[in-house]
Amino acid sequence: MQSPYTLFSSDIHSYQLGEISGEIEKQSEIEGCKTRLIRVSLAESFFRRGNTRKADALFRGWLNENPDWEWGWIAWADCWCAWDQPCGGRDFDKAERILNEALEMPGLSSKKYVRQRYRKLQRRKREFHLNLY
Repeated sequence: MQSPYTLFSSDIHSYQLGEISGEIEKQSEIEGCKTRLIRVSLAESFFRRGNTRKADALFRGWLNENPDWEWGWIAWADCWCAWDQPCGGRDFDKAERILNEALEMPGLSSKKYVRQRYRKLQRRKREFHLNLY
């Protein structure tokens, strides 16, 4: 499939306007996805280096701009409940609050995955507490 940039330089008459705009829209979605992955990686890097305030601030800023970004909410919550976090970095209650906040967002693209992650968090929390005793 040709990129939208080469569509304009090739035989423009062979494409319908709808097909061209569809290609441009797909390219935009791919770029948006890449940007979001980079954002998550950046925030997770700060978190893993112990700068949880910076990670929280980044996620908060991005989610204020785009509150329907379900995987942003999930990634943020995952930072706080990851198994490989040192005990000082693990906070199941904070992860729960983040996911609950996401579920309250009226424009959330899909609550399905946030609900699934919430259930997984509940299981992790129970397992963690069982392993302590």
